[in-house]
Amino acid sequence: FPRNRLKFVDHLGEGKFGRVYKAEALSICKSGKWETVAVKMWKDTATDGEKEDFYHELMIVKKITHHPNVVSFLGTSKAQGSDSVLMIMEYVPAGDLLKFLRNKRTYYNQIELVNKTSDERVEPAQSNGSINGGLSGENSFTTSRQTEFSTFQPDLTPKDLLCFSHQIAKGLNHIASLKIVHRDVAARNVLVGENNICKISDFGLARDIEGSDEYERTTKGPLPIRWMSIESLRDNVHSTKSDVWSYGVCLWEIATFGASPYPGKSAKMAMESILSGENLSCPSHCKHEFYAIMESCWTTDPINRPNFEDLVHKLEEMLEAEGEYMMLDCFDEGIYCVIDETPSDERA
Repeated sequence: FPRNRLKFVDHLGEGKFGRVYKAEALSICKSGKWETVAVKMWKDTATDGEKEDFYHELMIVKKITHHPNVVSFLGTSKAQGSDSVLMIMEYVPAGDLLKFLRNKRTYYNQIELVNKTSDERVEPAQSNGSINGGLSGENSFTTSRQTEFSTFQPDLTPKDLLCFSHQIAKGLNHIASLKIVHRDVAARNVLVGENNICKISDFGLARDIEGSDEYERTTKGPLPIRWMSIESLRDNVHSTKSDVWSYGVCLWEIATFGASPYPGKSAKMAMESILSGENLSCPSHCKHEFYAIMESCWTTDPINRPNFEDLVHKLEEMLEAEGEYMMLDCFDEGIYCVIDETPSDERA
């Protein structure tokens, strides 16, 4: 894609060796208009090895055909002199799912505050010796509580969280059908678009397993310990079924509004927990039916884990049943501590 048809608008973020910008591209989707895109490039300080990783990611995203739940590759611009190759991707406006979920915690904190305040109000009514006085106090408390609830509304419902889970499974099923293993499935690598559509992104660690069922890691580099399967940590083996394990951890992140897995544990302790078969516990507000899906993803033997097609069908059934699988009014943020970012020493 010609560079002279790109206008850079804003800096969106950066990693160890790459930067991402919001830009306008003239007719990159054949509309004849300037279209908003995201452009990824390497930094001036990138090493030859990091540039090679960038080219590898570019080859992966080129292979991925269009799917509504995967960020679309739109084009590339060749390197000019010392300038980076440009990877031009679909722009997804609401950012990553991890931050999106954490920003939605406010409502449920208000619920908890109202509940605590309500308990304090009930005490005087209960201490009143008159039965009629007690009933009157209870009714006035209910009215007051309803008034407070009416002042704020939840941005996300249990059905929304189930929809996120379903969409992510559909995107990963598409990637798996192309014989690609992602190796970094996590809420931070899912982007949220218009109408809360989730899209799989960040293929920096992805590998093409065409002609094989798995990828054996032979080089050292950062990998996300808390999301990794037993066989990936123990044997350096990665497959679609290890992506399924990571997806189970992503479901736990969704259920806890972006809590960090294995909270309070160091990377070494988290690894020991995973290798010893100690799974993440069921969130107190999460019903067994939803947690059972997570548990199925964490089956020790990869062969016995569901595939993404199975997971898509299961989540469709749950959506059609219209049950509430998370009691969000009982969400207690204090239990699910948040680590702002995954430190570099927690990736091995």
